[in-house]
Amino acid sequence: RNHILPKTSIQKRLRIFISYSRRDAGDFAKHIRWNFASFGQQYEVFTDVNSIRSGDIWSDTIEDNISSCDVFVAIVTYGALQSPHVENEVLQAQREKKRIIPCFYEYVAENDIKWGLNKIQGFEFGDKYELARNLYGTIIQNIRFVERHQKEPVSAAGPKVVDTSPADGAIG
Repeated sequence: RNHILPKTSIQKRLRIFISYSRRDAGDFAKHIRWNFASFGQQYEVFTDVNSIRSGDIWSDTIEDNISSCDVFVAIVTYGALQSPHVENEVLQAQREKKRIIPCFYEYVAENDIKWGLNKIQGFEFGDKYELARNLYGTIIQNIRFVERHQKEPVSAAGPKVVDTSPADGAIG
């Protein structure tokens, strides 16, 4: 199926950082990266496996990419909740007041969710296709909301806007 991208006033590529556990969400992250790449040059998706070059100090590369991202996506699985790396990434994104979109794997119980992610509007997903579809829709919805409420075109790193409308399957 062909996806038609909405025309936006974004002047640069939207930088998306994907935080996940390789233990149980590597396939989810890979599918998001592939899905957004299929939309062309409008998105730059960072995943540790595909975005860190040999010889780089991986921890510095991750920190730099969190600092420069427009959207921080947390794929919340049981592996992620047990990962000190995911914890560090989420906490850095919170300290830097990044737009965080938590994506809750349907088998994760709400009372197991850490780092205050259950207080942030996100969505629940059951498979990699639903994850990619919902994430794309959420990102586009946020871009359009910001553009409607600004007098001048905004960059992808514009104001942090929280959608408070309930979403199907949303947790939080």
